[in-house]
Amino acid sequence: MEELIAKRYIKAVKSSLDGDSLENVAAIFSVLAESFKDLKFVQFVNNPDVSSESKLEILLDAVKSTNSKEISNLLHLLVENKRINIIPAIAE
Repeated sequence: MEELIAKRYIKAVKSSLDGDSLENVAAIFSVLAESFKDLKFVQFVNNPDVSSESKLEILLDAVKSTNSKEISNLLHLLVENKRINIIPAIAE
């Protein structure tokens, strides 16, 4: 199920980026996906008591150095739609 949802996001990203930018996005999401191997990070992301704004802030801080509006917008969408857990599927 996650793969199907991730494909929709990937399709949207592909349509708005060129090849080099797409490779950069893939690399960034691979690094973000590594965070999901950390149990504390997963607990934080899945904790219903943590606000969406806090989750978004953590993710945006992780990718701040990229200065990519596309990545920032994608993370906003993922948090807004409660789809943070598909980041590893997007990375694949």
